[in-house]
Amino acid sequence: MTEEKLEKIAKKPLLLDLNSKMKDRAIDVVKQNMKHTVLYRIKDKYRETHYINQLLCGDIDIIINLPEEEEGYPNDSIIYVHFQERDTRAKVVVYYRKKMKVYLEDYISAAEDINKFMQVRGAKLPNLFRPIHIDTVLLQEHVMVKMMMQNAAGVSLVTPAHSAKVSVTKRGEEKNDGFFVTWKFEYTIPSDKISDVVYVDFKVDKGNFSLPDVSSDIFIKKAIYEEGQYRVDAADEDEFEYTLRTRYLVIDDERQHILRNLFVLDKENPTLAKDYLILYNNVTSEMSCAVVNAAFADGSWIVGNYIVERFDLPSTNFISAQAVIPIKGDSRPVVYPENMS
Repeated sequence: MTEEKLEKIAKKPLLLDLNSKMKDRAIDVVKQNMKHTVLYRIKDKYRETHYINQLLCGDIDIIINLPEEEEGYPNDSIIYVHFQERDTRAKVVVYYRKKMKVYLEDYISAAEDINKFMQVRGAKLPNLFRPIHIDTVLLQEHVMVKMMMQNAAGVSLVTPAHSAKVSVTKRGEEKNDGFFVTWKFEYTIPSDKISDVVYVDFKVDKGNFSLPDVSSDIFIKKAIYEEGQYRVDAADEDEFEYTLRTRYLVIDDERQHILRNLFVLDKENPTLAKDYLILYNNVTSEMSCAVVNAAFADGSWIVGNYIVERFDLPSTNFISAQAVIPIKGDSRPVVYPENMS
């Protein structure tokens, strides 16, 4: 995704009433649950030019890109909203781009009473002082989350997708005292047109997530530049003996579990590489990426101990915050973004 300079933004309120033509809307209002859940989603044909930037309702004002920011980032967001009752409304501010200029319109649902709005989920992130990307949706036993990972300057590295599929562990007539969750973490390095997927297993017991288990996936991968493009393959473990033994880093006095090492070999000199480490902080439930330099010598890769770049995600705590676990029977547990009681 490319950065884009924004000109001064002027608000253009637009009330979408029941007489508005649905085909003219850039945003769809999708009711996942007729009592509680409403999703605001950018239509496919507008995803390259529009992004949901702000959700306003009563005293709640959640801004994704602050007005004083000089740069903005595309967002095909689905914003997850929890309502106390049906037939309430919320206002969603949508920025859209046209000929390198950014415009803004307000989209309002048709209902009138905004005072019954109760809670907003998936948008309360710890750092709203830089551009961030939000995209969450709850679909029965699946939790889907998309975010943008950025460095301190706001430059995007990857657009990952988490998916947590909940399954139940049962043996014969034993009680179901826990279950396993698998995260599928997909990320892309746009500058090199590299895409990769990490699978991480967690055991959930009484609402607590275990430490991440990546034993069912490939721990180290290598991206080699051939015939004008990168190819990502499993790495030869003999070349990465030290890397295989290193399963976590300590950054700012906090342990970061390594989920994946991706060695991106230099296009001109394949004995040099950048190692992209996909990290997970089990205390804060945050994902991040640290980049270190690496060099090939004497038959093995030597990784530097200095982080040359750091990319952070907004908190993913809402994925692992709460879990409903059935005591017995055939009912399936559900992982909620937050406690919805």
